[in-house]
Amino acid sequence: MKDRKAMEEKLIGLCRVLFERDDITMDSDREEIEQWDSLAHVMLIGEVESEFRVKIPFEAIGQIRSLKDIRRFLEE
Repeated sequence: MKDRKAMEEKLIGLCRVLFERDDITMDSDREEIEQWDSLAHVMLIGEVESEFRVKIPFEAIGQIRSLKDIRRFLEE
C-alpha cells in the first residue's frame, strides 16, 4: 500500500475492533494486548489478508508479534 499513514490507520482500526480496545497503536504488540491470544492471532492474520489483499507466508505467521511486524509484510 502506497500511503503508509492510511495503511497504518486501517490496520490500527482493524485491531481495535478485533481486540475491542481503543488504546492500540502501531507500537502495540502481543505482550501488552491480553486479547491477542493464538485464536485471535489467526483471526487477525485472516482479517489482514482479506482487508489488504495480501498473503502472509505460513512460516512467517508465527513470527508476527506486533503491528509493526504486520506493517512490514504489507509494505513488501
